[in-house]
Amino acid sequence: MPVLIALVPAPSDPSIAQLAYSAMLGEGWTVCAYRDQTEVPGEVASGAEYVAAPPPQTVDARLLARAPALKLIQVVGHGFDHVNLADARAAGIPVASIGSSGAEAHTVAEMAILLAGAASRRIPQADRFMREGGWGNVVMVQRGIFELAGKTIGLVGLGRIGREVAKRARAFDMRVLYTDVARPAPEEEREMGIEHRDLDALLAESDVVSLHVPLTRETRGVIGERALSLMKPTAVLVNTARGQLIDTDALARALKDGRIRAAAIDVFDPEPPPADLPLRDLENVILSPHMAGVTGESLLRIIQAGLENCKRVARGEPPLDVVAEAEGE
Repeated sequence: MPVLIALVPAPSDPSIAQLAYSAMLGEGWTVCAYRDQTEVPGEVASGAEYVAAPPPQTVDARLLARAPALKLIQVVGHGFDHVNLADARAAGIPVASIGSSGAEAHTVAEMAILLAGAASRRIPQADRFMREGGWGNVVMVQRGIFELAGKTIGLVGLGRIGREVAKRARAFDMRVLYTDVARPAPEEEREMGIEHRDLDALLAESDVVSLHVPLTRETRGVIGERALSLMKPTAVLVNTARGQLIDTDALARALKDGRIRAAAIDVFDPEPPPADLPLRDLENVILSPHMAGVTGESLLRIIQAGLENCKRVARGEPPLDVVAEAEGE
């Protein structure tokens, strides 16, 4: 009988998650759920064959050294930076995401466009203005609002989520630029209505810059002082990917100095962010608690996709979406 360890982030109840995972996996599986890898008893770790771990539940040698029967570390989500890939490689255990499932691709894409629109129309500021007794739509115009139609959005990353953002941006009559290490064929670009640029050119041309790359050595801090200096002073930066992609202090300075118009940030480093996060005090920032991929519908799809990968391995099939070694730390 396969044994799966489910690591469950707060405020979710591990006992409820254990019941839910058991129901999804079906008969013949044993599920043991815990808040953290350090809570897993030795007798459970020694017989476990699968670990299901959503961000930010850390998986590293502290668990792997006690789990010699492990066959798969299944990330319940897209990002895998909470798993120590070096430790997993040393233990000979594959790490897989749900990348090809599309379970949350349109969910994140929808949020990215919503954040871009809310920032460009200054909707949170207008809401506060009204609650404080103001009216003044002319005042809001004077403070700077613009529409998405006719503007250029630059996508840093053209994976499943980036492609979904492109589709929605085109529906808003936006021009779509992208940069990615893997470039589609020219006919596919034409069909999608997108144009390739290198990163510097994309930053310089875009009215909205939206980040959709995984966290790797190459992408860590990709938006720092230099990148921000290339952006338009009227540009909006949206991050629904990973907090470590951005130098937060540099972003705060750029926003405070008016070197870019606004930012909408859904992910942070660390999470939750500290009380003294410099972005908290800036009016031209929208903050959301890593919820771009989180809806009632998407959570179910994400968990189901991760567990189905575990079932594949249990059937003797190779797992999908194994994280390549080149994407390690």
